[in-house]
Amino acid sequence: MALLVVVVIIGVSVFPSTVLYWGSSLRIEHYLQDQTPIGTTQDAVVTWLQRHGSAAKINVAVIAPHSTFPPTEIGGASFIQTTIASYSVLFRADVEAFYVFDANARLADIGVRRTVDAL
Repeated sequence: MALLVVVVIIGVSVFPSTVLYWGSSLRIEHYLQDQTPIGTTQDAVVTWLQRHGSAAKINVAVIAPHSTFPPTEIGGASFIQTTIASYSVLFRADVEAFYVFDANARLADIGVRRTVDAL
């Protein structure tokens, strides 16, 4: 048990900015929605991402509701796909966020996907 505590403490000290992104995808989505609420302008989302060290390229495309790429239940007219965290404890993990915007360039949905590379 003590070893586990030490590993967690070291992990938090080595990867402090990514700790927010170690939770479930739903938890991360809620955090991102708190930071950039639904209805936020595309420019404000881009600014927030850049301030947090993430790239923010806008992709213009018709996105159907219930799409798997980008993951969204709502659909939209454009999206940003960006890696918001990368970390490695035993395996490398990347957390991607998908910001989906409506035709008025307002945030309509946020999706999160985590990928793990086992070597």
